[in-house]
Amino acid sequence: MLTVVNDDGSDLRRLRIPMHYHCVAAGPRDDLIYLIGNQRPSALIALDSRTLELVKVETAGSGKDRTFGGHGVWLPNSDHMAFTMNGFQKGVHDFISIREARTLREVERYSTFGFQTHEIRLSPSRKFFVCGHYGSYLGQGPYVGMGIYGAQGGYSMERAPKHVYPSSVTLVEAASGKRLRLLSDIRAGQEGHADADEAYNVYLPNLPSRLETRAKIEENPRFREGENEVEDRGEFAVTDHSVGISVAYDPAYREAIVPHRGALVVYVTDSATGKQREINLREQLTPAELAWLNPTPDFLSGLAFHPDGKHYVISSSNGFIALERGTHRVNHAMTFPLPLQVHSHLCIFSS
Repeated sequence: MLTVVNDDGSDLRRLRIPMHYHCVAAGPRDDLIYLIGNQRPSALIALDSRTLELVKVETAGSGKDRTFGGHGVWLPNSDHMAFTMNGFQKGVHDFISIREARTLREVERYSTFGFQTHEIRLSPSRKFFVCGHYGSYLGQGPYVGMGIYGAQGGYSMERAPKHVYPSSVTLVEAASGKRLRLLSDIRAGQEGHADADEAYNVYLPNLPSRLETRAKIEENPRFREGENEVEDRGEFAVTDHSVGISVAYDPAYREAIVPHRGALVVYVTDSATGKQREINLREQLTPAELAWLNPTPDFLSGLAFHPDGKHYVISSSNGFIALERGTHRVNHAMTFPLPLQVHSHLCIFSS
């Protein structure tokens, strides 16, 4: 389901669209929005942001060698979008697909240098892509039966697969497609959602948020292409579940923001010092707001910066919470109830 609503809760519009979609992205000049699938078969849909009329559909999956990874990003000063895409062959690096914004025609393809890529972001300098990879963690695509989450019938850190394609984050140069950095957190777990700052530090929706990578990762054969038949003896045993779904780096205040998925808490990491602090939203919300928010284990999900340059917005299963950037004070005029589905990523655009 697609939900479109003004930032004060007015003019609610909703569409039911065939197939499953993971995320919404805004295109050039905010005249187009994109629904991005991530399950097989998957589709990429371009809609007119004002009328919600269909502009273009591109399918992937059935009869093709790929499926969309679930996220996309506009390339500034261009009429192109970048989307993550995954193949169906085990041990093959996945890729970034550069496409014309209106026709969705692919014009270029870059490797992500990782397995089962999901989120893609553009760095504050716009010089490199940030690509998050689940590896075999979710047990999706060619890694069915290898994961410990979802397809295995629930989450279990104790259940370690014999063969592992590790989760990772890569930084890929936007101009050339060359790999700048390969990182994989020492805790092991969900690295499908990620962001990075100007100094190439990477952040995850986790505690602590700043990723601490493994030593000599470039030399580790598990991150290279090829059928991986090396038995895991605990090096990549999953020790982390993550505390959130979304993470975003704010270049204006040089801090990374992570909403806790199951509590009215936001974690903020200073990029200069790496220190993390906790923002308790309960202390700011009114009794009426607390009543409709009704926290559950997975009720905070999406995070997006507002075009006004002053706010960011968190989506929950019960509505939206708007906060000032830098101060993290709740803006009550832009905080309102609206039932949403679980894991609702969002984008904010001017129309």
